[in-house]
Amino acid sequence: EHLPFLKPALTRLLRPQCNCFFLNVFFARPDGQGYHTDNFFTSYCGAFRPTDIVTVAYLGVSDLMEGGDLVVLAASHEEVASPPVRGCEEESAPVLARIRPRAGRAVDFDGRLLHAVMPFSSPAPRISLVIEQCRLPRRHFLKTPKFSVYCQRTNQEIALV
Repeated sequence: EHLPFLKPALTRLLRPQCNCFFLNVFFARPDGQGYHTDNFFTSYCGAFRPTDIVTVAYLGVSDLMEGGDLVVLAASHEEVASPPVRGCEEESAPVLARIRPRAGRAVDFDGRLLHAVMPFSSPAPRISLVIEQCRLPRRHFLKTPKFSVYCQRTNQEIALV
């Protein structure tokens, strides 16, 4: 209703077993992103709440990009003493998947698993749509915003007219 141009993509990417969704247009920095667990819904649940399913849809990726893989480990944050250093992950947990970004590719993975974006060089931005998808109990679901748009830089809500 609010962003009709996204409807075809969301129809394919959203999982029907989930009732809460957080969409983030992610412009990856060339230095990548360290190992982490997505947990947007934690603040609505009162305790750490990892995402059930993470969907990454690559919107813009240069064919000339070097590096920039999404690496998913076969371990959650609870299973390692601290998030591993990129490049030394095998010392903490086996690599479950190493995904090479390509425009139009979409991948799902278990949101409890640690994952990272490897450093890269590229003549163009590496842009993806990241969707955190959860099945929350009603008491937590009712606390989540119905629809909000925030500026990532300022963390301020943007009013849509």
